[in-house]
Amino acid sequence: MKKVTQFELETRLWNSLTPREQEAASRILEFPVLSYSDHAEAMDISPHTFSQHMKSIRLKLSIESKIQLYALMLPYWQWLQEQESSED
Repeated sequence: MKKVTQFELETRLWNSLTPREQEAASRILEFPVLSYSDHAEAMDISPHTFSQHMKSIRLKLSIESKIQLYALMLPYWQWLQEQESSED
């Protein structure tokens, strides 16, 4: 059986999220000190909807907090940002 690398795991986890969940996760990773209300306003959705996105993210990634999201996905998210920057 092939061993899955950390990068492959992070890719699979990120790709398990819907585009809006990815957007919500990106906002948490980019602006970790903002409140859910602030993130919701920036995404033009209600705070309840943002909270639902975060609940879904926590379930899909088997995490319990924003801090765990940050610890798990920050390196991969930073890599994604670098890829997007190099495409410009």
